Amino acid sequence: MRFTEVMPGAAYAVAWGEPNGGHGGFTRVKVGYKVPMHSHTFDVRMVVVSGALIFGDSGGAEARLEPGSYCFVPGGARHTIACAPGAECLFYEEQLGKFDLKLAR
Repeated sequence: MRFTEVMPGAAYAVAWGEPNGGHGGFTRVKVGYKVPMHSHTFDVRMVVVSGALIFGDSGGAEARLEPGSYCFVPGGARHTIACAPGAECLFYEEQLGKFDLKLAR
């Protein structure tokens, strides 16, 4: 698989399908990088492979997701993710529709 940078600090590699339709793949996030508050049109299902992700919701709650953790994010739900110190983060994610990332205003 080939990783392509989707924003500074985050890269994505398609495992099946294509980002313009239903797809699954791996996202790699650098240590300490935080993806700003955002949402996606379609539901996202994620499984952490390595590192520790800090998942935050629009209400300010945060959860630490260790390897093997599963996370479901409904379409339209605003959230953040960050890679905790210690190791680069890698997680598998899939969506049944086109990939999009809408930054919150």
